[in-house]
Amino acid sequence: MGLAWLPMRQMVVLVVVLGLVSSHYTMHDYNVIAQTTQRATSADCNDYPQLMSYHIHVMFWPKDPTSVASALSLRNDFITRFEIFNMNCTINPGDPAPNKEDMCVFPIDWDQGLTPFPTAQFSFFIPPEHHMEATTYILQHRGEHDVYIHPNSGCEIYDHLRWGVWAGRTWPLDVSILDCHYPGCVPDH
Repeated sequence: MGLAWLPMRQMVVLVVVLGLVSSHYTMHDYNVIAQTTQRATSADCNDYPQLMSYHIHVMFWPKDPTSVASALSLRNDFITRFEIFNMNCTINPGDPAPNKEDMCVFPIDWDQGLTPFPTAQFSFFIPPEHHMEATTYILQHRGEHDVYIHPNSGCEIYDHLRWGVWAGRTWPLDVSILDCHYPGCVPDH
Protein backbone atom coordinates (compact mmCIF):
# COMPACT_ATOMS: atom_id res chain seq x y z
CA MET A 1 0.00 0.00 0.00
CA GLY A 2 2.65 2.54 -0.96
CA LEU A 3 2.02 6.12 -2.03
CA ALA A 4 1.63 5.06 -5.66
CA TRP A 5 -1.70 3.52 -4.70
CA LEU A 6 -3.22 6.78 -3.45
CA PRO A 7 -3.83 8.47 -6.82
CA MET A 8 -5.69 5.40 -8.09
CA ARG A 9 -7.77 5.30 -4.91
CA GLN A 10 -8.60 8.99 -5.26
CA MET A 11 -9.62 8.45 -8.87
CA VAL A 12 -11.88 5.53 -7.93
CA VAL A 13 -13.49 7.57 -5.14
CA LEU A 14 -14.08 10.50 -7.50
CA VAL A 15 -15.64 8.25 -10.15
CA VAL A 16 -17.94 6.72 -7.54
CA VAL A 17 -18.89 10.15 -6.15
CA LEU A 18 -19.55 11.56 -9.59
CA GLY A 19 -21.67 8.54 -10.40
CA LEU A 20 -23.70 9.08 -7.25
CA VAL A 21 -24.24 12.77 -7.87
CA SER A 22 -24.81 12.55 -11.60
CA SER A 23 -27.48 14.87 -12.86
CA HIS A 24 -30.97 13.61 -13.42
CA TYR A 25 -33.00 14.90 -16.30
CA THR A 26 -36.31 16.63 -15.64
CA MET A 27 -39.16 16.56 -18.15
CA HIS A 28 -38.17 20.12 -19.09
CA ASP A 29 -34.65 18.89 -19.90
CA TYR A 30 -35.99 16.12 -22.15
CA ASN A 31 -38.23 18.61 -23.94
CA VAL A 32 -35.33 20.99 -24.51
CA ILE A 33 -33.16 18.16 -25.83
CA ALA A 34 -35.96 17.10 -28.17
CA GLN A 35 -36.60 20.67 -29.35
CA THR A 36 -32.94 21.37 -29.96
CA THR A 37 -32.00 18.04 -31.47
CA GLN A 38 -32.18 19.36 -35.00
CA ARG A 39 -29.97 22.36 -34.32
CA ALA A 40 -27.66 20.53 -31.91
CA THR A 41 -27.23 17.26 -33.72
CA SER A 42 -24.81 18.04 -36.33
CA ALA A 43 -23.16 14.65 -36.41
CA ASP A 44 -20.23 16.18 -34.59
CA CYS A 45 -22.06 16.76 -31.28
CA ASN A 46 -23.48 13.24 -31.34
CA ASP A 47 -20.06 11.78 -32.07
CA TYR A 48 -18.70 12.58 -28.59
CA PRO A 49 -16.54 15.62 -29.32
CA GLN A 50 -13.39 16.42 -27.39
CA LEU A 51 -14.07 17.91 -23.95
CA MET A 52 -11.74 20.89 -24.06
CA SER A 53 -12.28 22.38 -20.60
CA TYR A 54 -14.67 22.42 -17.64
CA HIS A 55 -16.68 24.82 -15.52
CA ILE A 56 -17.44 24.47 -11.83
CA HIS A 57 -20.57 26.39 -10.74
CA VAL A 58 -21.63 26.91 -7.13
CA MET A 59 -25.24 27.89 -6.41
CA PHE A 60 -26.32 30.14 -3.53
CA TRP A 61 -29.34 32.17 -2.42
CA PRO A 62 -28.58 35.87 -3.06
CA LYS A 63 -31.11 37.19 -0.51
CA ASP A 64 -29.95 34.93 2.33
CA PRO A 65 -26.99 36.54 4.15
CA THR A 66 -25.84 33.18 5.54
CA SER A 67 -25.86 31.57 2.09
CA VAL A 68 -24.03 34.54 0.55
CA ALA A 69 -21.38 34.58 3.29
CA SER A 70 -20.82 30.84 3.00
CA ALA A 71 -20.62 30.99 -0.81
CA LEU A 72 -18.16 33.89 -0.79
CA SER A 73 -16.04 32.08 1.78
CA LEU A 74 -15.98 28.93 -0.40
CA ARG A 75 -15.10 31.03 -3.45
CA ASN A 76 -12.25 32.74 -1.61
CA ASP A 77 -10.98 29.42 -0.21
CA PHE A 78 -10.92 27.93 -3.74
CA ILE A 79 -9.08 30.98 -5.09
CA THR A 80 -6.55 30.74 -2.27
CA ARG A 81 -6.11 26.96 -2.58
CA PHE A 82 -5.35 27.17 -6.30
CA GLU A 83 -3.53 30.51 -6.12
CA ILE A 84 -5.70 32.12 -8.77
CA PHE A 85 -5.68 35.60 -7.21
CA ASN A 86 -6.41 38.26 -9.83
CA MET A 87 -7.01 35.53 -12.41
CA ASN A 88 -10.29 36.89 -13.71
CA CYS A 89 -11.57 35.12 -16.79
CA THR A 90 -11.26 37.28 -19.87
CA ILE A 91 -12.76 34.63 -22.13
CA ASN A 92 -16.43 34.36 -23.06
CA PRO A 93 -18.10 31.97 -20.57
CA GLY A 94 -19.18 29.71 -23.44
CA ASP A 95 -15.71 29.51 -24.99
CA PRO A 96 -14.24 25.99 -24.60
CA ALA A 97 -10.81 27.71 -24.77
CA PRO A 98 -8.81 24.59 -25.67
CA ASN A 99 -5.49 26.45 -25.50
CA LYS A 100 -6.07 28.14 -22.15
CA GLU A 101 -3.76 26.51 -19.61
CA ASP A 102 -4.69 28.40 -16.42
CA MET A 103 -7.74 28.30 -14.20
CA CYS A 104 -9.62 31.56 -13.92
CA VAL A 105 -12.51 33.08 -12.01
CA PHE A 106 -15.69 34.34 -13.69
CA PRO A 107 -17.54 37.30 -12.15
CA ILE A 108 -20.21 36.38 -9.61
CA ASP A 109 -23.61 36.09 -11.28
CA TRP A 110 -26.01 37.84 -8.92
CA ASP A 111 -28.76 38.31 -11.52
CA GLN A 112 -30.69 35.30 -12.68
CA GLY A 113 -31.35 35.23 -16.40
CA LEU A 114 -27.83 35.97 -17.57
CA THR A 115 -26.86 32.30 -17.27
CA PRO A 116 -28.83 29.05 -17.45
CA PHE A 117 -29.03 28.94 -13.64
CA PRO A 118 -32.16 30.00 -11.71
CA THR A 119 -30.26 31.47 -8.76
CA ALA A 120 -27.08 33.37 -8.02
CA GLN A 121 -23.89 31.44 -8.68
CA PHE A 122 -20.17 31.78 -9.14
CA SER A 123 -17.97 29.76 -11.43
CA PHE A 124 -14.44 28.82 -12.39
CA PHE A 125 -12.87 27.87 -15.72
CA ILE A 126 -10.90 24.63 -15.33
CA PRO A 127 -8.44 23.31 -17.97
CA PRO A 128 -8.38 19.49 -18.30
CA GLU A 129 -5.04 19.13 -16.50
CA HIS A 130 -6.56 20.71 -13.35
CA HIS A 131 -9.97 19.00 -13.54
CA MET A 132 -9.37 16.16 -11.06
CA GLU A 133 -7.79 18.30 -8.36
CA ALA A 134 -10.29 21.17 -8.69
CA THR A 135 -13.29 18.83 -8.76
CA THR A 136 -12.07 16.88 -5.75
CA TYR A 137 -11.54 20.08 -3.79
CA ILE A 138 -14.95 21.60 -4.55
CA LEU A 139 -16.81 18.34 -3.85
CA GLN A 140 -15.11 17.95 -0.48
CA HIS A 141 -15.54 21.59 0.55
CA ARG A 142 -18.93 22.57 -0.92
CA GLY A 143 -20.74 22.45 2.43
CA GLU A 144 -24.41 23.38 1.99
CA HIS A 145 -23.98 24.52 -1.60
CA ASP A 146 -25.11 22.71 -4.69
CA VAL A 147 -22.36 22.37 -7.27
CA TYR A 148 -22.63 21.81 -11.00
CA ILE A 149 -19.64 20.62 -13.03
CA HIS A 150 -19.84 20.41 -16.80
CA PRO A 151 -17.46 20.04 -19.72
CA ASN A 152 -17.03 22.54 -22.54
CA SER A 153 -16.93 21.12 -26.04
CA GLY A 154 -18.78 23.80 -27.99
CA CYS A 155 -21.94 21.67 -27.94
CA GLU A 156 -23.42 23.77 -25.12
CA ILE A 157 -26.75 21.96 -24.71
CA TYR A 158 -25.09 18.56 -24.55
CA ASP A 159 -22.37 19.97 -22.27
CA HIS A 160 -25.03 21.15 -19.83
CA LEU A 161 -27.81 18.56 -20.13
CA ARG A 162 -26.07 15.32 -21.06
CA TRP A 163 -22.53 15.54 -19.72
CA GLY A 164 -22.80 17.73 -16.61
CA VAL A 165 -23.04 16.39 -13.05
CA TRP A 166 -24.54 17.77 -9.84
CA ALA A 167 -23.34 17.46 -6.26
CA GLY A 168 -26.26 18.26 -3.96
CA ARG A 169 -29.65 19.16 -5.36
CA THR A 170 -30.31 19.24 -9.07
CA TRP A 171 -31.48 22.64 -10.32
CA PRO A 172 -33.44 23.19 -13.55
CA LEU A 173 -31.42 24.86 -16.26
CA ASP A 174 -32.71 27.29 -18.88
CA VAL A 175 -30.61 26.26 -21.84
CA SER A 176 -32.62 28.43 -24.25
CA ILE A 177 -29.93 31.11 -23.84
CA LEU A 178 -27.19 28.77 -25.11
CA ASP A 179 -26.42 29.18 -28.78
CA CYS A 180 -23.39 27.04 -29.62
CA HIS A 181 -24.19 23.67 -31.11
CA TYR A 182 -21.07 22.27 -32.73
CA PRO A 183 -17.64 21.23 -31.44
CA GLY A 184 -15.33 24.17 -30.77
CA CYS A 185 -18.07 26.76 -31.15
CA VAL A 186 -17.52 30.08 -29.32
CA PRO A 187 -20.71 32.07 -28.64
CA ASP A 188 -21.05 35.69 -29.74
CA HIS A 189 -22.33 36.98 -26.39
